[in-house]
Amino acid sequence: MAGGFPSTIGCCTSSEYLSHRRQTCQHTILVPRSSRIAFCVVLETWQDVTSDEGDDVLESNPQPPSTPAQRLETSAPTATKAGFDFTAHMRSMIEDAVSRLPELHHIDLNRVAITFSQARKRVTHGLFATLTPMRFENGARTGLRNGRRWRVQEIQGPDKQEMLYILSFYLPRFMDVDFQEKLVTIFHELWHISPEFNGDLRRHPGRCYAHTHSQREYDARMAILASKWLRCQPPECRYQFLKYRFQELQSRYGRIYGLHVTHPKLIPVD
Repeated sequence: MAGGFPSTIGCCTSSEYLSHRRQTCQHTILVPRSSRIAFCVVLETWQDVTSDEGDDVLESNPQPPSTPAQRLETSAPTATKAGFDFTAHMRSMIEDAVSRLPELHHIDLNRVAITFSQARKRVTHGLFATLTPMRFENGARTGLRNGRRWRVQEIQGPDKQEMLYILSFYLPRFMDVDFQEKLVTIFHELWHISPEFNGDLRRHPGRCYAHTHSQREYDARMAILASKWLRCQPPECRYQFLKYRFQELQSRYGRIYGLHVTHPKLIPVD
């Protein structure tokens, strides 16, 4: 990864996809696109999943270094006939997993934004989830790319705490795989969070630092971790919604909504 530039790690663990493409994950280098000019980015939006908006990886933006931090708001999980808050339920499930599994105790969810992105196509293959680190290699606040130094636009939580990661789920695609595959996807992305919890990714030795030498073995390890969590007997209400496909969830609750975060910009600091 050139210059330690931050990357979005995407999970595509569909067994159907594997049988056709032999590719399970996408690792996208965040390349600056300085020709794109925009001076205001809305990061705090509660949005219906049925919107047409897509999502991009981090984009650079020729904004001045004084670009303000963005603010997020959170909500408690709600599931009524009026709607289902997907991201709040995902946070509740992940909070339980982090609290029960020693392997995840380093994660401070107060500094992880859990969001959804709109899948552009209603297909069973492609990205299911992504983890975007908000810092550069080893937790550095700035990084070099093409001879220029950049920083990532800051995202703040409801208590003005700085977010170090953005965990996004692609809907409806994520909900349209089976329960076990959803769990593997979730733990797959959580495992990418650095053990130092410094805003960088977990880095394995060698060239394939994101997934070791075998991504298949990586996902098999995540399946074991998911099974370990289930053996801890978490309350079923924490994960029951993951047993439904998207249309089933929609039939039960109607409107599906949640926190949608427009990915922050890469900002030149020189």
